Amino acid sequence: MVWGTSIGVNNPSAAGSGIFNFNVNQNGIYLYGIADGVVGSYYATPGTYRTQILGGTDLFLNKFDDTGNRLWGTYFGGNGFDDILGSGEIALGNNKIVVGGNTFGTDNMSTPGAFLATPPNNSYWGNVFFTSFDDSGNRQFCSYFGGAKNLNSIYGESINTSFDHAGNLYLWGSTTAISGIATSNGAYPNAINPQDLPFGYLVKFSPKESEMGTSEVELLKDLVLYNNPNNGNFTLSGNVLEKQRCKVKIYDSAGRFLASPLSKKAKTQNFDMHGFLKNGIYMIHILDENDKNLKVFKMTVN
Repeated sequence: MVWGTSIGVNNPSAAGSGIFNFNVNQNGIYLYGIADGVVGSYYATPGTYRTQILGGTDLFLNKFDDTGNRLWGTYFGGNGFDDILGSGEIALGNNKIVVGGNTFGTDNMSTPGAFLATPPNNSYWGNVFFTSFDDSGNRQFCSYFGGAKNLNSIYGESINTSFDHAGNLYLWGSTTAISGIATSNGAYPNAINPQDLPFGYLVKFSPKESEMGTSEVELLKDLVLYNNPNNGNFTLSGNVLEKQRCKVKIYDSAGRFLASPLSKKAKTQNFDMHGFLKNGIYMIHILDENDKNLKVFKMTVN
């Protein structure tokens, strides 16, 4: 044996902690896991993204050199319970470390320009997310992924991450969401899941998209939904709306598709859905001309 090191806290309340996966490249050794019941900054080092646990359970990412010395560590996650229901894959790219997880907090973890900036489910049902760090432990972006879960489902969701040799980022796992994942050129663009059973998904982001900070993302930053809450009438405004004819799709809180009102090429567009949308919570999906999900808004009608 060349070397060995132990990682963990001698505390019965931290029994849920542990390493879920690791990966290695020429820059170092990376460990990804759950910090449950850990007090203080055991899994974190000064100067990284987060040095203290925010919720009762956080996730952690550590980097070691090839002689077993820890170089840095950081916590991350929401203000509630965080978990790893996937395999805990660590995707290593060019100065980019991407991991996925599950969060059940009430705060919004997404960063500006995220692929999905609004959590599609409440804290009880939880949400999957993927987040990127640079090689020094600084967070680059965090985005939610997927759509609203079927409220009758008892199954959890999973998310895993991987890069290929060309820098494309892949996400895969299982879900009961019936929206927010498939594109029009996918095998099952409109999944029907009457038994509320989980099914698999696979998505691909180009190297440009996986940066979550390109000019296209900058274009989306000003895309906003006005009049929220409202009586069913709402307004969308943003530069991307006049660049292409985007699609608007409305789903209820259970993930059921309700309508796709006609849109046009204009920066500001008004939608009259009064009388059609009853009191409740709705998810407004904005898609581009190729059915790529650009942004999701959570809208309240009362």
